[in-house]
Amino acid sequence: MNLLKRLKLACKILLNKAHDIEILPGNDLLLQAENEAASARIEADEAEKRINALSRELDAERHARNDVIDSTIAARLEPMFKEAAAIFSQLALQDFLIQSEKKVNASDVMAVARQIFHLFERFGLQPGEKPGTTCLFDPEKHQALDNSSINQGSPVTIRLPAFSLNEKIIRKAMVEKIK
Repeated sequence: MNLLKRLKLACKILLNKAHDIEILPGNDLLLQAENEAASARIEADEAEKRINALSRELDAERHARNDVIDSTIAARLEPMFKEAAAIFSQLALQDFLIQSEKKVNASDVMAVARQIFHLFERFGLQPGEKPGTTCLFDPEKHQALDNSSINQGSPVTIRLPAFSLNEKIIRKAMVEKIK
């Protein structure tokens, strides 16, 4: 885009210079300069039209690329959402039963939670160390549960696990310093 702006500016400068040339009648050199200035104006106008056309073409290509990206993302997520919809239906039923003051076993709710967890695992979400695990504090992977300061390498206990997506940490583990 920067190049397009510079080309447009160059065209405008050429047009302004072509308009500023003063022509005196009866002089062949001046007539030649007038012809060259007119040619320069025409070339500058054509260049500006080409720049505008290229700019429109670039915008159209960007929109088309964004449409392809959007449809690709939707196509990749659709299987996950279809499977998730079935799981969420079960969760909605359990919520309805609870709201209706019917008995719902915690094990049934946890079974649905595990289904959700396994679904996301299949799509690349991976948990880190399990709660209760002890390790050495690493600020790249851990965050203090109470926002206190913990020195790197200090022993800590995992309270909430970290999660990574395709091997990139997207949520650090919440930890407590071992006293």
